[in-house]
Amino acid sequence: METVSLNKLLEQLLEEHTPSFEENNLVIIKEIPQEKVFVNIDVNQTVRVFENLLLNAVKYSYKPGEIVVKISKEVNGVFVIIKNAGEHIPQAELARLFDRFYRVEQSRTADKGGGLRLAIAKGIVELQGGQIWGECSGEVIRFIVKLT
Repeated sequence: METVSLNKLLEQLLEEHTPSFEENNLVIIKEIPQEKVFVNIDVNQTVRVFENLLLNAVKYSYKPGEIVVKISKEVNGVFVIIKNAGEHIPQAELARLFDRFYRVEQSRTADKGGGLRLAIAKGIVELQGGQIWGECSGEVIRFIVKLT
């Protein structure tokens, strides 16, 4: 574990994935504060978490569309929110998204994913003492990672 600037980490990651966003007709909106936000994390594993969440957002976003990446520093932790518009996920299925091999019914026939990305992300985040969850309001889907 090491202390790193979350701002810099996410900026670099978004830069690396710009070609994928452009190929998929997606615009990235960054809501990253100017003030540095430092977190104590396993950098390689945490990069994997955010890559998995971004790949998921690219895969399931309406196209053309937007993906919002936000850092929010609160008294109870640092939150990274990745938000996109896509097909509604029923409330009952949100928690199950993090189960190994689980896939929302409409995605089972639409793609060939294995249903592991979110389970892997959850395991990594929880090993570092954080939390991860999903929220859906209409067609707006948010994945939130809380780092302490």
